[in-house]
Amino acid sequence: FSSSTITSANYTINDPDYSGGKGGQFGNGAPRISISGNYIVAGDYNYSSAQGIAYVFDISTFSSSTITSANYILTNPNIRGVDDFDRFGMSVAINGNKIAVGSREQSTGGSTNDGVVYVYDISNFSSSVISSADFSMDNPDYGGSNDGGDFHGDHIGISQDYVAVGARYEDSPFTQAGAIYIYDVSNGNLL
Repeated sequence: FSSSTITSANYTINDPDYSGGKGGQFGNGAPRISISGNYIVAGDYNYSSAQGIAYVFDISTFSSSTITSANYILTNPNIRGVDDFDRFGMSVAINGNKIAVGSREQSTGGSTNDGVVYVYDISNFSSSVISSADFSMDNPDYGGSNDGGDFHGDHIGISQDYVAVGARYEDSPFTQAGAIYIYDVSNGNLL
């Protein structure tokens, strides 16, 4: 910076619009953008009928001030087999090589909108399009209500060995009380 007032960015990252899926919510809001070291992760939960997508950018590879493509594209692993409205990329977090992506409206165990979180290790990426995660974390459903709609993965944070996952509408101990689950980032075990 050469002055106290900065009027332009060093880089502008545009929506890569992978495969013409048109989302419209690329990086919309703090939960959908995360940065660690040289990596930026941005989610687009509205991509392709709200199936969702996430993009990973490596700042060290930027060769112009306007960035129009991602280094890595994380497509929805869709482990439950429902094609639309999973909202994969609703929340993203990165710390070092670990990336977590929330798919808050993915149905699990017969419950709609229960939510799934996917974890990736960048050092395992072997191509630019990644269609499966290293592992996933289903909603543990604290209190056992199994009524769905918990939005597990609505917000995510990663620090060192831990992933914190918010389930915004968990119904224990009372309706829509919410819950936060802490997992081991290396294997997805609920702690």
